[in-house]
Order: sequence, then structure tokens, then C-alpha cells
Amino acid sequence: MRSSHARLSTPTVLRTMWSAAVLFCLASPAGCAHPTPPAAPTVVPPPPAPAAPDVAVAAADATAVTAEEPADPPPRAYADEASVAALARDPRWVMSPGDDPDDGLACDVGIRPQSCVYSPCHEGDGQRCRDGCERTCNGADVQCRGAAVTCLAACADEVCRVRCARVEGACLDEAFAAKDRCLSGGCERVERACEEALGARFQRSRCPATCAVCSARCESADNADPERCWNQCFRARPGCTGEFRRLCISQGPRYGLPVDNTPSP
Repeated sequence: MRSSHARLSTPTVLRTMWSAAVLFCLASPAGCAHPTPPAAPTVVPPPPAPAAPDVAVAAADATAVTAEEPADPPPRAYADEASVAALARDPRWVMSPGDDPDDGLACDVGIRPQSCVYSPCHEGDGQRCRDGCERTCNGADVQCRGAAVTCLAACADEVCRVRCARVEGACLDEAFAAKDRCLSGGCERVERACEEALGARFQRSRCPATCAVCSARCESADNADPERCWNQCFRARPGCTGEFRRLCISQGPRYGLPVDNTPSP
């Protein structure tokens, strides 16, 4: 008779253990639950790197700041500090002219003013006066600069050179101011006196009467050839000769008479 403690076969042992395990899991499901895997670590992204400066924007900002800085105004006289410094270095230094050639900074009178109508006084006595103003100014300019050259030649320091330059600058400014006074005052008076004398001679002649007739005939709107009309009228009616003919055509028969500025009613 076999013993009750007979050795169990291996398959039987495995089946027994498996059955016990199943019964244990059914009795306590939590004991057989699969362990929860650990959570993956949270990866925190690194902070973004600072943006590289925009070279173009920085350059534009620098340009804007530079543009806002006011530039030193150009000198307006030879006695200005900037001009004095330039004259101390070179007594023959010349200031750059402005947009207006007759801006008072040079002896050149610039573009001669043109008369809209024929005016022998403007083109004669008036122009001779303006040319004289320019010649006088040029002579003064040469004297001012020549004296400065002599003064600077004797200087041994900068203080002396600046002193010579100040005297030269004041001398030049006075020369140009004298030119302006010559043009605005002297030449205007010369031209006005010439006009008065010429107008008086015109009115004393027989030209005004002839001029009145020819003006009414040749300046009409239906006249197809005014120049021919004037020539024929002057030949038929003596009285206007030489420059008086040109004065009649451009100024009319009332040239030389006071201008009536009374407003019409």
C-alpha cells in the first residue's frame, strides 16, 4: 500500500500552486494588481535665449538721434566767432555765399535788377552807379585783407592772430554794409533823379501829343501789325525822335507826369 505522503509529481505541484494563486487574487484583487509605473519626469523647457539685437534698427535709431542734433548755424558775418577763427588761419578766407547771391556777404552785386519797360535811367545812370558800388567794395575788401596779412605776420601767438582777425572781420562787414547802403540809397536816388529830369524833358517836347495819337491808333485790339503802325505814325507826325519814341511806346504819353494813385469811384 502506497504511503499518503507519496511524492507529488511536478505538474501536480504547479497546478496546485496556480490554483491557490488564482483563489488568492479572486479573494483580494488589489493584491494582484499590477504596480503603477512611476510617472515620467516632467521636462521643463529651458527659457528662450535673448534675441540678438537688430543691427539695422539700432543703426536707424542712431541715425535718428544724430539727425535730431541741431547743426551749428552758418556764420552770417565776418565778425562772427566762426569767421574770426577762419580768418585767423587764413586772412584771405571767403565766406560761402548763400542761396541769394546778393546776400550782403560779398562785393558782387549779383544779378542786376531788370526793368519791365524801357528805362534809359535804369540801364544808364542806375547801372553805372551799381557798378561803382561794386568797385568801391572790392577796393575796401583788398585793403581789409592786406592789412590783416601785415598784422598776422607780426604775431607770435594765437591771441594776437585772433585780434588781427577780429579787426579784419569788422572791416569786411563794414565794406559790405557800405555796398548795401550804396545800392539801396545812393543808386535809387540817382535813378530817381534821372527819371525826373528825363520825364520833364519828354513833357516839354512835342512827343506827348504825337504819342497820344499813335497810342490810340496802334494799340487797338484789331491792329494786326503794331510795329508797322508805330513806324508809320511816327513818320507822319513829327515830334517823337530817338529815345522819346521808345519812351512813348513803353511808357505812354504821360511819362514824366505825376502818377495819379487816387482810387476810382
